[in-house]
Amino acid sequence: QVCVLRVFFLYNKRYALKVGSAGKLIGSGDPGVKLGDWQKISHPLVGRPYYHNKKTKVTTWEMPQEIRFYLNEKLNNDLRRRYDEKQMAMFQAEFQAMDLDGSGAVDEAELGMILENLGETVSAARLKGLIKELDKDGSGEVEYEEFIVMLDAVWRGKGSH
Repeated sequence: QVCVLRVFFLYNKRYALKVGSAGKLIGSGDPGVKLGDWQKISHPLVGRPYYHNKKTKVTTWEMPQEIRFYLNEKLNNDLRRRYDEKQMAMFQAEFQAMDLDGSGAVDEAELGMILENLGETVSAARLKGLIKELDKDGSGEVEYEEFIVMLDAVWRGKGSH
């Protein structure tokens, strides 16, 4: 049985994905990236990820607030051994400042504007390369976990701080 994708316009002007009558999510067959109770799934037709919470059965195009600064348990424990609460809060603030549209991720356009404001001229090809280098899940954007892995490497001496 084929599931039908229905997109609804919600009262807060955000779009959400509805699960089809067979109760299955429409996706690429890829199980997605687990983020706590949430799962990030790449939609093959739309070319962008959506998020599904198995506990609440909520599915949305927008990154849920509760996972904007999600770190897997191992990474979170490693970082908390190296950095205090003030530093961790600073990392979140730095990422939030880079996320100009508040989507929970930094895309090519945002990275380009940030670099331009810093006086750097970067070609479109180089921007794509920078995103690809940091983007470990292939979403085309840099989420907080990918950002903090890069920042941690810089702070630990693989760069300068």
